[in-house]
Amino acid sequence: FSAGRYFRIADLKRSGGKVLAVTLAEALCAAVAVTLTMIFVFRLSVPFALLLGAIGCATAPASTIMTIRQYKAKGHFILLLQVTALDDAVALTAFSVCTAVVNALQTGHIQFADVALPLLWNLGAVALGLALAVLLSKEVKGMPAFRTIYYLPTVVPIVASAMLFLWVLNPEYGLLNNFLSWFGIRGPSWLSDPKFTKISLMIM
Repeated sequence: FSAGRYFRIADLKRSGGKVLAVTLAEALCAAVAVTLTMIFVFRLSVPFALLLGAIGCATAPASTIMTIRQYKAKGHFILLLQVTALDDAVALTAFSVCTAVVNALQTGHIQFADVALPLLWNLGAVALGLALAVLLSKEVKGMPAFRTIYYLPTVVPIVASAMLFLWVLNPEYGLLNNFLSWFGIRGPSWLSDPKFTKISLMIM
């Protein structure tokens, strides 16, 4: 969350174009390098190499910030932190496109929906995150409690968080489906129904 403060409108106006250019260059170059290495050096299949290349272009903003703090580095890190944060968005988009290409290579045909739907899901996730960020910035009654609930998964161990969401999204006795049943709605199988698995991952 520390990287978020470097995305103020004033900072983006000063370095927005530069950030986008550097992000695209380093992310896509990394993806191409990893993909070609997997194909020509390790002799992996093209579909698998494409997926590894898409994964390889992602960075970790949290580890970057921790490294800067651990070594007490000094300097102008706004551009660096903006790039590492935006890099994950590029990686998600690249992974969506590569998944569609891999599907086309395996089935022999590709449809517009195969490319468009993953991109729309990612844009939806970004829009949802932006809306929640705006909501969290408001000083209204009950907001401290909402912020605590919202940030709780980031401080709870991953295993405990996963178990919590498995309980919430359980189709038989899960908290979410029980809540829907109060309104006469039969909840779906959130984690096994292909129509709802992506929604479930977005919720998690």
